Amino acid sequence: MGTIIDPKYKEITGKTEFTEAEYAKLRREHPEIEEKYAKERKIIEEELREIDDEKESERIGRIVQEMRQRKFKGIYGVPGTPEALHIADITKANAEISYALYKSQKELIQSTERLRESQEKLNRYTIALIALTVVLVVVGAVQLLRWLL
Repeated sequence: MGTIIDPKYKEITGKTEFTEAEYAKLRREHPEIEEKYAKERKIIEEELREIDDEKESERIGRIVQEMRQRKFKGIYGVPGTPEALHIADITKANAEISYALYKSQKELIQSTERLRESQEKLNRYTIALIALTVVLVVVGAVQLLRWLL
Protein backbone atom coordinates (compact mmCIF):
# COMPACT_ATOMS: atom_id res chain seq x y z
CA MET A 1 0.00 0.00 0.00
CA GLY A 2 1.20 3.45 -0.88
CA THR A 3 1.32 6.60 1.12
CA ILE A 4 -0.84 9.57 0.21
CA ILE A 5 0.24 13.08 1.11
CA ASP A 6 -2.61 15.57 1.47
CA PRO A 7 -2.41 18.66 3.72
CA LYS A 8 -6.20 19.18 3.67
CA TYR A 9 -6.75 16.85 6.61
CA LYS A 10 -3.95 18.19 8.82
CA GLU A 11 -6.44 20.22 10.91
CA ILE A 12 -8.32 17.04 11.79
CA THR A 13 -5.55 14.48 12.17
CA GLY A 14 -2.45 16.57 12.76
CA LYS A 15 -0.59 14.79 9.98
CA THR A 16 -0.32 15.00 6.21
CA GLU A 17 0.70 11.44 5.27
CA PHE A 18 -1.92 8.69 5.20
CA THR A 19 -2.24 5.12 4.09
CA GLU A 20 -4.75 4.52 1.31
CA ALA A 21 -7.25 3.08 3.80
CA GLU A 22 -6.90 6.04 6.19
CA TYR A 23 -7.26 8.48 3.31
CA ALA A 24 -10.38 6.76 1.98
CA LYS A 25 -11.89 6.78 5.48
CA LEU A 26 -11.13 10.50 5.94
CA ARG A 27 -12.71 11.33 2.58
CA ARG A 28 -15.86 9.39 3.51
CA GLU A 29 -16.13 10.88 6.99
CA HIS A 30 -15.36 14.48 5.98
CA PRO A 31 -16.89 15.23 2.56
CA GLU A 32 -17.24 18.89 3.56
CA ILE A 33 -13.47 19.32 3.32
CA GLU A 34 -13.42 17.94 -0.22
CA GLU A 35 -16.32 20.26 -1.13
CA LYS A 36 -14.58 23.26 0.42
CA TYR A 37 -11.37 22.63 -1.51
CA ALA A 38 -13.30 21.88 -4.72
CA LYS A 39 -15.07 25.26 -4.42
CA GLU A 40 -11.77 27.03 -3.76
CA ARG A 41 -10.14 25.23 -6.70
CA LYS A 42 -13.01 26.31 -9.01
CA ILE A 43 -12.69 29.93 -7.84
CA ILE A 44 -8.94 29.88 -8.50
CA GLU A 45 -9.44 28.26 -11.94
CA GLU A 46 -12.02 30.92 -12.85
CA GLU A 47 -9.65 33.70 -11.77
CA LEU A 48 -6.87 32.16 -13.89
CA ARG A 49 -9.24 31.95 -16.88
CA GLU A 50 -10.11 35.64 -16.45
CA ILE A 51 -6.41 36.52 -16.33
CA ASP A 52 -5.82 34.47 -19.51
CA ASP A 53 -8.75 36.25 -21.20
CA GLU A 54 -7.35 39.66 -20.23
CA LYS A 55 -3.89 38.74 -21.54
CA GLU A 56 -5.36 37.48 -24.82
CA SER A 57 -7.46 40.63 -25.18
CA GLU A 58 -4.39 42.80 -24.57
CA ARG A 59 -2.40 40.78 -27.13
CA ILE A 60 -5.07 41.24 -29.80
CA GLY A 61 -5.27 44.95 -28.99
CA ARG A 62 -1.50 45.23 -29.49
CA ILE A 63 -1.73 43.40 -32.83
CA VAL A 64 -4.47 45.75 -34.04
CA GLN A 65 -2.48 48.78 -32.84
CA GLU A 66 0.64 47.56 -34.67
CA MET A 67 -1.37 47.09 -37.84
CA ARG A 68 -2.65 50.65 -37.59
CA GLN A 69 0.85 52.04 -36.95
CA ARG A 70 2.49 50.21 -39.86
CA LYS A 71 0.51 52.27 -42.37
CA PHE A 72 0.18 49.57 -44.96
CA LYS A 73 1.05 50.65 -48.45
CA GLY A 74 -1.55 50.09 -51.11
CA ILE A 75 -1.04 48.84 -54.63
CA TYR A 76 0.39 52.21 -55.65
CA GLY A 77 2.69 52.43 -52.63
CA VAL A 78 0.73 55.25 -51.04
CA PRO A 79 -0.15 54.87 -47.33
CA GLY A 80 -3.83 55.20 -46.53
CA THR A 81 -5.19 54.09 -49.92
CA PRO A 82 -8.38 51.99 -49.91
CA GLU A 83 -6.32 48.84 -50.52
CA ALA A 84 -4.14 49.54 -47.48
CA LEU A 85 -7.15 50.26 -45.30
CA HIS A 86 -8.78 47.07 -46.56
CA ILE A 87 -5.72 45.05 -45.47
CA ALA A 88 -5.82 46.66 -42.02
CA ASP A 89 -9.54 45.87 -41.70
CA ILE A 90 -8.93 42.25 -42.67
CA THR A 91 -6.11 41.98 -40.14
CA LYS A 92 -8.30 43.45 -37.40
CA ALA A 93 -11.18 41.12 -38.29
CA ASN A 94 -8.79 38.18 -38.27
CA ALA A 95 -7.56 39.11 -34.78
CA GLU A 96 -11.15 39.46 -33.54
CA ILE A 97 -12.12 36.10 -35.01
CA SER A 98 -9.07 34.50 -33.40
CA TYR A 99 -10.11 35.91 -30.04
CA ALA A 100 -13.70 34.71 -30.50
CA LEU A 101 -12.42 31.22 -31.32
CA TYR A 102 -10.16 31.32 -28.28
CA LYS A 103 -13.10 32.28 -26.01
CA SER A 104 -15.31 29.59 -27.59
CA GLN A 105 -12.64 27.00 -27.00
CA LYS A 106 -12.39 28.03 -23.33
CA GLU A 107 -16.19 27.79 -22.97
CA LEU A 108 -16.17 24.38 -24.62
CA ILE A 109 -13.53 23.15 -22.17
CA GLN A 110 -15.62 24.43 -19.24
CA SER A 111 -18.77 22.79 -20.62
CA THR A 112 -16.91 19.53 -21.12
CA GLU A 113 -15.71 19.65 -17.50
CA ARG A 114 -19.26 20.26 -16.24
CA LEU A 115 -20.51 17.40 -18.44
CA ARG A 116 -17.84 15.08 -17.02
CA GLU A 117 -18.84 16.01 -13.46
CA SER A 118 -22.50 15.38 -14.28
CA GLN A 119 -21.61 12.03 -15.83
CA GLU A 120 -19.70 11.02 -12.69
CA LYS A 121 -22.67 11.98 -10.53
CA LEU A 122 -25.02 10.02 -12.81
CA ASN A 123 -22.73 6.99 -12.57
CA ARG A 124 -22.83 7.15 -8.77
CA TYR A 125 -26.63 7.35 -8.76
CA THR A 126 -26.85 4.46 -11.21
CA ILE A 127 -24.65 2.28 -9.01
CA ALA A 128 -26.75 3.18 -5.96
CA LEU A 129 -29.94 2.34 -7.86
CA ILE A 130 -28.53 -1.02 -8.96
CA ALA A 131 -27.48 -1.80 -5.38
CA LEU A 132 -30.95 -0.87 -4.12
CA THR A 133 -32.55 -3.09 -6.76
CA VAL A 134 -30.35 -6.03 -5.75
CA VAL A 135 -31.26 -5.51 -2.09
CA LEU A 136 -34.96 -5.41 -2.92
CA VAL A 137 -34.72 -8.58 -5.02
CA VAL A 138 -32.91 -10.40 -2.21
CA VAL A 139 -35.45 -9.21 0.37
CA GLY A 140 -38.29 -10.28 -1.94
CA ALA A 141 -36.70 -13.69 -2.46
CA VAL A 142 -36.31 -14.17 1.31
CA GLN A 143 -39.97 -13.21 1.86
CA LEU A 144 -41.07 -15.61 -0.87
CA LEU A 145 -39.05 -18.46 0.68
CA ARG A 146 -40.58 -17.72 4.10
CA TRP A 147 -44.04 -17.77 2.61
CA LEU A 148 -43.39 -21.05 0.76
CA LEU A 149 -41.83 -22.77 3.76
